[in-house]
Amino acid sequence: ATLTKLDKAAFDGCSSLTEITLPKKLKTLGEAVFEGCTALEAINVAEGNASFASADGVLFNKAKTNLLAFPAGKTGAYAVPSGTEEIAASAFSRCVGLSAITLPETLTTIGDEVFYRCTGLTELTLPNSVTSIG
Repeated sequence: ATLTKLDKAAFDGCSSLTEITLPKKLKTLGEAVFEGCTALEAINVAEGNASFASADGVLFNKAKTNLLAFPAGKTGAYAVPSGTEEIAASAFSRCVGLSAITLPETLTTIGDEVFYRCTGLTELTLPNSVTSIG
Protein backbone atom coordinates (compact mmCIF):
# COMPACT_ATOMS: atom_id res chain seq x y z
CA ALA A 1 0.00 0.00 0.00
CA THR A 2 1.09 3.56 -0.68
CA LEU A 3 0.17 6.42 1.64
CA THR A 4 -1.26 9.32 -0.39
CA LYS A 5 -3.33 11.18 2.25
CA LEU A 6 -3.02 12.14 5.91
CA ASP A 7 -6.37 13.09 7.44
CA LYS A 8 -7.12 15.88 9.91
CA ALA A 9 -5.20 15.54 13.20
CA ALA A 10 -3.57 12.27 12.04
CA PHE A 11 -0.75 12.55 14.58
CA ASP A 12 -2.73 14.48 17.22
CA GLY A 13 -1.12 14.12 20.63
CA CYS A 14 1.99 12.19 19.53
CA SER A 15 3.99 14.11 22.12
CA SER A 16 7.13 11.93 21.84
CA LEU A 17 7.47 12.27 18.05
CA THR A 18 10.63 14.28 17.30
CA GLU A 19 11.00 13.92 13.53
CA ILE A 20 8.91 12.69 10.63
CA THR A 21 9.53 12.16 6.92
CA LEU A 22 6.49 12.39 4.67
CA PRO A 23 6.53 9.74 1.92
CA LYS A 24 7.16 10.33 -1.77
CA LYS A 25 3.58 9.58 -2.88
CA LEU A 26 1.81 11.77 -0.27
CA LYS A 27 -0.50 14.24 -2.05
CA THR A 28 -3.01 15.45 0.54
CA LEU A 29 -2.54 16.75 4.06
CA GLY A 30 -5.50 17.37 6.36
CA GLU A 31 -5.82 20.25 8.79
CA ALA A 32 -3.76 20.25 12.02
CA VAL A 33 -2.08 16.92 11.18
CA PHE A 34 0.68 17.52 13.75
CA GLU A 35 -1.47 19.11 16.49
CA GLY A 36 -0.11 18.26 19.93
CA CYS A 37 3.23 16.95 18.63
CA THR A 38 5.05 19.08 21.19
CA ALA A 39 8.49 17.46 20.74
CA LEU A 40 8.44 17.57 16.93
CA GLU A 41 11.55 19.38 15.67
CA ALA A 42 11.54 18.50 11.96
CA ILE A 43 9.02 17.68 9.26
CA ASN A 44 10.94 16.25 6.32
CA VAL A 45 9.72 15.27 2.87
CA ALA A 46 10.97 12.27 0.89
CA GLU A 47 12.91 13.08 -2.25
CA GLY A 48 10.71 13.08 -5.33
CA ASN A 49 7.50 14.17 -3.59
CA ALA A 50 5.52 16.25 -6.11
CA SER A 51 3.27 18.03 -3.57
CA PHE A 52 5.38 19.05 -0.58
CA ALA A 53 8.81 20.41 0.33
CA SER A 54 10.72 20.96 3.56
CA ALA A 55 13.12 23.76 4.43
CA ASP A 56 14.98 23.57 7.76
CA GLY A 57 12.39 21.06 9.02
CA VAL A 58 9.43 23.32 8.17
CA LEU A 59 6.74 22.00 5.82
CA PHE A 60 5.78 23.91 2.64
CA ASN A 61 3.91 23.22 -0.57
CA LYS A 62 6.21 22.12 -3.40
CA ALA A 63 6.67 25.67 -4.76
CA LYS A 64 7.49 26.90 -1.22
CA THR A 65 4.89 29.66 -1.50
CA ASN A 66 2.66 28.27 1.29
CA LEU A 67 4.04 27.47 4.76
CA LEU A 68 1.91 24.52 5.91
CA ALA A 69 3.32 23.43 9.28
CA PHE A 70 6.01 24.52 11.70
CA PRO A 71 7.23 21.83 14.14
CA ALA A 72 6.05 22.69 17.67
CA GLY A 73 9.31 21.47 19.23
CA LYS A 74 11.48 24.02 17.41
CA THR A 75 12.60 26.89 19.61
CA GLY A 76 13.99 30.39 19.25
CA ALA A 77 13.48 32.84 16.40
CA TYR A 78 12.36 31.93 12.89
CA ALA A 79 12.45 33.89 9.65
CA VAL A 80 9.80 32.82 7.15
CA PRO A 81 11.65 32.56 3.81
CA SER A 82 11.22 35.22 1.16
CA GLY A 83 8.91 33.94 -1.56
CA THR A 84 6.37 32.65 0.97
CA GLU A 85 2.97 34.12 0.07
CA GLU A 86 0.71 32.33 2.52
CA ILE A 87 0.81 30.78 5.99
CA ALA A 88 -1.78 28.00 6.32
CA ALA A 89 -4.31 27.75 9.16
CA SER A 90 -2.78 26.59 12.46
CA ALA A 91 0.73 26.45 10.93
CA PHE A 92 2.43 27.76 14.10
CA SER A 93 -0.28 26.61 16.54
CA ARG A 94 1.04 25.75 20.03
CA CYS A 95 4.68 26.50 19.16
CA VAL A 96 5.40 27.59 22.73
CA GLY A 97 9.19 27.72 22.29
CA LEU A 98 9.02 30.14 19.39
CA SER A 99 10.18 33.58 20.55
CA ALA A 100 10.15 35.71 17.39
CA ILE A 101 8.94 35.45 13.82
CA THR A 102 10.11 37.53 10.89
CA LEU A 103 7.66 37.66 8.00
CA PRO A 104 8.74 38.43 4.41
CA GLU A 105 7.41 41.22 2.19
CA THR A 106 6.11 38.51 -0.18
CA LEU A 107 3.52 37.37 2.41
CA THR A 108 -0.10 38.26 1.59
CA THR A 109 -2.27 35.76 3.51
CA ILE A 110 -2.25 34.49 7.10
CA GLY A 111 -4.75 31.70 7.82
CA ASP A 112 -6.98 31.03 10.84
CA GLU A 113 -5.38 30.43 14.26
CA VAL A 114 -1.87 30.58 12.79
CA PHE A 115 -0.32 31.77 16.07
CA TYR A 116 -2.80 30.08 18.45
CA ARG A 117 -1.25 29.47 21.87
CA CYS A 118 2.23 30.64 20.85
CA THR A 119 2.74 31.68 24.46
CA GLY A 120 6.49 32.35 24.11
CA LEU A 121 6.11 34.63 21.10
CA THR A 122 7.30 38.12 22.01
CA GLU A 123 8.06 39.63 18.60
CA LEU A 124 6.11 39.65 15.34
CA THR A 125 5.95 42.38 12.73
CA LEU A 126 3.37 42.22 9.97
CA PRO A 127 4.66 43.40 6.59
CA ASN A 128 2.59 45.87 4.55
CA SER A 129 2.08 43.15 1.93
CA VAL A 130 -0.38 41.22 4.17
CA THR A 131 -3.94 41.71 2.88
CA SER A 132 -5.79 38.87 4.66
CA ILE A 133 -5.66 37.50 8.22
CA GLY A 134 -7.90 34.64 9.33
